Amino acid sequence: MLQNYEAEVKTETPDKASATLHQLQTALIRYTLPGWGLPHPQTNRVSAKEIKAAKTFMKKISLEQLKNALEVQMSVYEQLKVPSGSQRTYRHALNKLLEFCDDQNWWQLETKVERRPLKKKDCAKYVRTTKRKRQEYYALGAVKGDVIPEALRKQFIEFAEFVSEDLKQSPISVRWALQGAYQGLGWLYRYENVPPDELSLETLIQYVPLKTEIDNLPVRMELAEQLLRQEEVRRKAMQAADATEIRLRKYLSWIRKERKAHPGTEYAFLRACLNVAKFLYRFETNKHEVASYDDVPVIKRIRVLIRDVSKRQRTAPSPVDISKKWLPWEDWLDVVETLRQECCQAAYICGKKRLLGGTAHSLQCYLMCAFFTYIPPMRQQVIRGLEVGHSLLWEDNRWYIYLRPDEYKTGKVYGEFRCEVSNPDFGDGTRFYDYIEAWLYDCSKLSGLSKLNLPGGLRATYKAEHNFFFTQKNREPMKQHTLSEYIRHAAYRIKGQAVTAHLLRDMFVSHLMELGCSDADMNAVAIAMHHSPETQRAIYDKRTKEKKAAPGVHLARQIVENAIKRKTDVTD
Repeated sequence: MLQNYEAEVKTETPDKASATLHQLQTALIRYTLPGWGLPHPQTNRVSAKEIKAAKTFMKKISLEQLKNALEVQMSVYEQLKVPSGSQRTYRHALNKLLEFCDDQNWWQLETKVERRPLKKKDCAKYVRTTKRKRQEYYALGAVKGDVIPEALRKQFIEFAEFVSEDLKQSPISVRWALQGAYQGLGWLYRYENVPPDELSLETLIQYVPLKTEIDNLPVRMELAEQLLRQEEVRRKAMQAADATEIRLRKYLSWIRKERKAHPGTEYAFLRACLNVAKFLYRFETNKHEVASYDDVPVIKRIRVLIRDVSKRQRTAPSPVDISKKWLPWEDWLDVVETLRQECCQAAYICGKKRLLGGTAHSLQCYLMCAFFTYIPPMRQQVIRGLEVGHSLLWEDNRWYIYLRPDEYKTGKVYGEFRCEVSNPDFGDGTRFYDYIEAWLYDCSKLSGLSKLNLPGGLRATYKAEHNFFFTQKNREPMKQHTLSEYIRHAAYRIKGQAVTAHLLRDMFVSHLMELGCSDADMNAVAIAMHHSPETQRAIYDKRTKEKKAAPGVHLARQIVENAIKRKTDVTD
């Protein structure tokens, strides 16, 4: 059996065969066979004599015994108090051997949920959805050796606080604003040769005093002279706007030509520059008389640039090959159903009893995908931010999602939001709420997990240090990247498509459009997804033009056929 496995590894992954087989040797001799009675190695390095003795000992181990190898390995781990990092490494090595045995049908296993077999590098993280090559970093602070002056560092802290507290933007918007500013300053430093000690936000967006300069004019100044001074201030402001526009256009031209940037990248940068300008001119606008900084020339100029880029963005082809990520909604439903069945399995594919950590991970992955499926898909930050007793409420024997205006992206427009979490019946005696209960409280209602006695549900195995519904293994709240990886890996493993959390919104809306749902239904979906019907059609409807035109073509054919039928009836 070992010889066959070694041959398989050397054929499939010749560049990694030596390391893989060495890990397996350690996993067997040091952490598994001692559980069946083999003397434990006496030194840190396994000797040739010990390896020979282990191979002889292994001949006494039957395939039936080998099915329980992971459980035996765990008992050795506990006895030796092996660090968790080493446990994962050698558990993985042993599990690969057991999977190989299963592929050869060397033992009969209970029926398992069918999974898509993974090949070498057959993982979502290796999926490339663009042909663009990774380019060198240029943002200030992104390159090793960059030194950010203390004054600029403090200015960035004040800028972040302003965007968050004064402009009331979300944490991710704050990050985008900071990133855009760092990129602009990095370009000035690396390609425009601006010395580091001269870098500041004013280097990117030129600043001249406006309101404060005019307010500080002497009270007894002659009216004519006062008007001349005011006009001089406005002229300087226009010159600053001109200089800033030239600098920004030069940067946008550079990222288009040198870095082949998509208009969406230009748009994100200009939005960051708009925030920088608002920060610099926060005391130079008359908020009581003029709305939205419209009395600041440089801000008006940036908005013109944003409108120009927006027009190009709407017609520019996507830089991403969406065919590698897209799934018809029915296929996505298959993914979610597969995850539901998997999370109730009490055994690994090798037949060994499943560890609590694996079961908890499986259940959380299913719940995560279910919340994007059983109700119209919300933005991923809403799902990540679900908190029992705050945004996820249990009332009148139902679960509800309740969001305050500052807890979701378009809350300023749509205000408080509340909707019921649907509770579909799966036809096997369970409903969706049973899985939520297994996660939060106990597993008694799920047949595969009913024997688990876990006060606090499977979520308690993570020992989370917060009250959010979803959690990471490090006990912290779920991060954007982690949630995205859960969904990408699950969809790719089951259906071979690297689906993203945000793409689920496109997939759902496009599916409903193809079904020909009424305007009333689509408006209701738009409300549930926190956007307008116009946004729904412009952004989330990803049907091809052929599919969009199909109902019109069908209608024209119907009209012709009806006309022919009426003419035939008259003739008869």
